[in-house]
Amino acid sequence: MKKIRLIIPRALSLLLILGLLAVCSGQSQRASTSDEKATKETKDSAEASKDYAARKKAEYQKKVESQLDEFTRGINELKMKAEKSGAKAKAELNKEIAALEQQKEVVSKKLSELQSSGAEAWEYFKSRVDSAMKELKKSYDRTVSRFKERQ
Repeated sequence: MKKIRLIIPRALSLLLILGLLAVCSGQSQRASTSDEKATKETKDSAEASKDYAARKKAEYQKKVESQLDEFTRGINELKMKAEKSGAKAKAELNKEIAALEQQKEVVSKKLSELQSSGAEAWEYFKSRVDSAMKELKKSYDRTVSRFKERQ
């Protein structure tokens, strides 16, 4: 009987320890699952962010390409008008048109840099393209205004 009294508390202690181990093990597995889930969500979020940046970059490229096409048409119109002008006006306009074409080429090169950049770096290149486009527009507007004054 004495032996039974000694065995029962030990058996209960052992059962209690085993129960605690089982609970801890379950919590560890749940924590591991939570960590895996958080890691997956972070990766998914990063991927979604990259996709968004890539879409924005593509939209921006199309917009700039469209604007460059408009400038090309406008420059071609200026060339045709210059041909109909007098010799002095024609020479001055051709000089300004050549400068516009150079500026347009600068924008094209910056756009090429943007196109070859990664989605994460496109904002940097976007600011450079924006700046070059702003200068091109200002020069184009000034040339058109001067042409109108000469007519």
